[in-house]
Amino acid sequence: MALVAVLVAAHRITIPWLLWAVAVVVALADPDRRAAVRVSPRLADDAAPVAERLALALLLVIPFVPIHSRADPIVLGVTLVPALLIARGLAVCAVRAACRRGWLEHRVLIVGSGEVADRLARAMLERPEYGMQLIGTVDDDPAAAVADVPRLGSVSDLEALARRERVSRIVLAFSSIPEAQMVRVLIACEGLSAEIYAVPRFFEVGFDAFAPDQILGIPLALLPCPLRRRSASLLKRGFDLIVSLIALILLSPVLAIVAAAVRFSGPRTSAGRPPVLFRQSRLGLDGRQFTMMKFRTMVPNDDGDHTWSVEGDPRVSKLGAFLRRTGLDEAPQLWNVLRGDMSLVGPRPERPLLADVFAASIPEYEARHRVRAGITGWAQVNGLRGDTSIIDRARFDNYYVATWTLSRDIAILLRTAGLLLRHMVPRRTPRAAVVQPSTPAEIDAPLTETILAPSSLQASAAFGGSSATTIPPVVR
Repeated sequence: MALVAVLVAAHRITIPWLLWAVAVVVALADPDRRAAVRVSPRLADDAAPVAERLALALLLVIPFVPIHSRADPIVLGVTLVPALLIARGLAVCAVRAACRRGWLEHRVLIVGSGEVADRLARAMLERPEYGMQLIGTVDDDPAAAVADVPRLGSVSDLEALARRERVSRIVLAFSSIPEAQMVRVLIACEGLSAEIYAVPRFFEVGFDAFAPDQILGIPLALLPCPLRRRSASLLKRGFDLIVSLIALILLSPVLAIVAAAVRFSGPRTSAGRPPVLFRQSRLGLDGRQFTMMKFRTMVPNDDGDHTWSVEGDPRVSKLGAFLRRTGLDEAPQLWNVLRGDMSLVGPRPERPLLADVFAASIPEYEARHRVRAGITGWAQVNGLRGDTSIIDRARFDNYYVATWTLSRDIAILLRTAGLLLRHMVPRRTPRAAVVQPSTPAEIDAPLTETILAPSSLQASAAFGGSSATTIPPVVR
């Protein structure tokens, strides 16, 4: 609003200046969010980010400004940097004063026990300027005592305790439980409205370079949980809608030609020609099922419930091989994106039966479903497609979810386009036999390390996802 007021006063409300205002607001949105949740804000930490993002916004808008007026936005940008910093400084002083008087307090839980947890608790109790109202601690050791603060429960109760106590901040301070268990608890807590901070390991010897916040000399790193923030999820969804709609419009002639080719390439039977689209139930956001679509690439067969498509599968038609190589077989999934079933970028969706089998053997597999499934993903552009480990795919997918940014989505889409261009060159591959399990019980048998390792599961989608129409056998 202040920026718009400046523009109105200078009589500069034109299309270029409007673009400038929008670019500035978007560029400053993320730093403002980080500053708002900082426990111990420092004005010096904001100077470089503010200047950097204002410079980026300036570079974006300069091409739209007439040559004789290009000095104006530069002057305005240079003026805005100190003005914004002064405004932030006044806001910081006001917040600290409100905290000292008890007008502004955040309800806090400390996870863990020991010396670090004790120091954090004492700092919160003795320094009201932090605005941290300590409710209690959470730890699996019932004998642990932290600065005369009550222990409210075990770590597994963290989500329920945070909701019951209306906690707005959670601080992780070296709990005794295994790290894998703590990760699962934190993933469950991503749906909370509370901000989560962690004390970096080995901070005493300098491993706190990426922790700009602190409490009385103890560094704190803010866990991003980006896609659980409404603003980030709306940004990602808006990007998906715009790009998928534009892609469907531009590709509509190509899609019509491909549909006709698929329609007339299949053998005619008494029931007519086979369908153009292949539909299959897959798991998406929060484990909900949806119907995924793609162009049919195989000859009609009845093996869809008992086999796994492998490279060189004899059921793949010549047209289907071309569609898979170019990625055109996945193009109908743009409609899934438009409907909200999928995203352009995300973990590749899997069939419910296979997802249940994988989740029973891979603890972090279900965490992939925190976001919408994608046409392509971070795992796929890093080579984890086809004959690769499911464990590694789950690890890459969860890393993508935890560190999402819009710029990374754009980079993944560009890398996917590059991979598709490279895969358009046909390669000679030996035809592999379709393996069938001897009994249906094998499908439900527990997974072994063999099925989760390379050379055990293969998929054939050009985008690297599981485009198979079949269930993989358990490899003994």
